[in-house]
Amino acid sequence: MVDGFHTAAIVEIAPRRWRIDDRDGLDTVRFDHADGDAVDFAVSAGVIGQRHFQGSLYVALDAAERAPIVALATAKRAPAAERPYLIESRWQISGLRARAARFEFEARGFCPGEMEWRVAPNAVYEVFVAGGAAPGESLKAAATPKGVLRFTIGRSAIEPVSVQVIPAGEAR
Repeated sequence: MVDGFHTAAIVEIAPRRWRIDDRDGLDTVRFDHADGDAVDFAVSAGVIGQRHFQGSLYVALDAAERAPIVALATAKRAPAAERPYLIESRWQISGLRARAARFEFEARGFCPGEMEWRVAPNAVYEVFVAGGAAPGESLKAAATPKGVLRFTIGRSAIEPVSVQVIPAGEAR
């Protein structure tokens, strides 16, 4: 990540749209003074999430995407994300694949994997974890009325794991 901080190039490719090159492990970019901005997920590529914090907008980039494109719009004009997106995670997330309300990704990290995702309000999900050095696990989690889904994968994932997040009751 430190190497990526020094080598990353942010190339403006259109108004309010940038390509992130040579990021070498840098998976988050920050836009300061961005309270009124949001990611335009429909135009972005390789962006898996966003989070506003202390006046800045943090944009999570997919570790699997070589040169992601970040497009911003004013928060009032930004279309709502039509798929779940990451708010924050202790682990590195890559290969996010989302279809409607269900999504899957690869993850790796130390300590338990705490995550927050933006999903439909009050939705209930089943989370399935496979791979890595430990046996598979599953858990249930419910989103808040504001659409924040919090769950913790209760192990380290030094070796990557596959995670599926599926609305409760849907076939796996």
